[in-house]
Amino acid sequence: VWLMLATMGSFYFAGEELSWGQQIFEWKTPAFFQKYNDQDETNIHNMSSWFDQKPRLALSLWVLVGGIILPIRRRVTGRRYTREDWRYWFWPASFTLPVAVLGIVIRFPEHAEKWFHAPALPWDLRYSEVQELYFAYFLCLYLVTSWIRLRDAPDRV
Repeated sequence: VWLMLATMGSFYFAGEELSWGQQIFEWKTPAFFQKYNDQDETNIHNMSSWFDQKPRLALSLWVLVGGIILPIRRRVTGRRYTREDWRYWFWPASFTLPVAVLGIVIRFPEHAEKWFHAPALPWDLRYSEVQELYFAYFLCLYLVTSWIRLRDAPDRV
C-alpha cells in the first residue's frame, strides 16, 4: 500500500511539473486554468497551497527524516535493518543520503536571504526548481531500491 501511494505521489509530482503534457506538447492553456492558475499552466499545484506547499512540506519531511536523519543515526549506532524488520521495507536505503542532503540544503541561500537578510548570491536561481529535481531523484532512487528489495525477496510480496 505504501509503495503504491509513493508511486502515485511520484506520478502526480511528474505530471504536475510537466503540466500534464503542456510543457512537452505546448498546447494552449484552457480557460479554466487561465482563470485560476497563477502561472497560466495546465496544473493544479499553482492554484492552491493544498496542492503545492502542503505536499512539498510532506515530501521535505520524508526526505529529511528518511533520507538524512535515519541514515546518519544508523551509521552512528551501527544498526542495520534486516529483511525481517519492517523498517527495511519502509525506509529509504542509506545511499540516498547525498541526494537527500542536496535536496534540503539547496534552499539554504534563499532562506538566508529571507530570514537573516543575507546578501543574495551573484546568480539568479530558482532554488525551489532545483530542490524539485533532487526530490524527484530521491523518489526515483527510493522506488527503484524498493523494487529491487521486493524482486530479491518474492516471499514478501
